[in-house]
Amino acid sequence: MLGLVACTDHGAGTLAEIKAEVCACTTASCAERAMANVSQRTIASNHRTQAIARDMLDCFAKLQDSERPSTDPDEENAVDPAAPPASAEPPAATPTPAAPPASAPASAAKH
Repeated sequence: MLGLVACTDHGAGTLAEIKAEVCACTTASCAERAMANVSQRTIASNHRTQAIARDMLDCFAKLQDSERPSTDPDEENAVDPAAPPASAEPPAATPTPAAPPASAPASAAKH
């Protein structure tokens, strides 16, 4: 008889859907909009919903961290990984005009 009783937690299902939206976002503002759909009155707080909420907030925190400017002074001088390496070819120098050809000696023109 115990197999017939199912424990359904609709709040956890709703929260899991919102978490999927938050974790699929690429910006913190997108995640904030998705999290605005969480209704605290209709979702019961239990072990399952707390774990889902924690995962959702982890996704949100990662997005916020990726958008936050660095406060590390060493990172300001760091090389951009997308930039070409310092050993890459230097920019082409402007060619200098060639000197006018020297006039050939008169004896060379006779041959």
